[in-house]
Amino acid sequence: MKWAAIYDNYEKASIQVHLAISDPKVVTRQAISEVFEYPFYQLRVKKLIGIVNSQNASALAFDLRLGFEVEAVIKDAYDMGDMYILSMTQEQCRWLRGKTNGFSIESSAAA
Repeated sequence: MKWAAIYDNYEKASIQVHLAISDPKVVTRQAISEVFEYPFYQLRVKKLIGIVNSQNASALAFDLRLGFEVEAVIKDAYDMGDMYILSMTQEQCRWLRGKTNGFSIESSAAA
């Protein structure tokens, strides 16, 4: 496995996403778009949530580059480090193809 996206804690308005990446070179723009289109276009959630240990600097930097924002920090939540709770709304997401190439939410969800 080079990378994977796993979703859980679906609450209709939000869902948690976990990204596991062993080789960032294999993650394409299309793949990133699909990671975000599924929850926003098909599930129609308002917010994606990610949780990162503050000691995992590369994961935190990657998530911030994707466009997630730090919504909360829980001090000492891990044996070594704080818990960063990240979030992203559909309006904040720049990876949705409907924003750049004319796909509509309805046509993407029907595909």
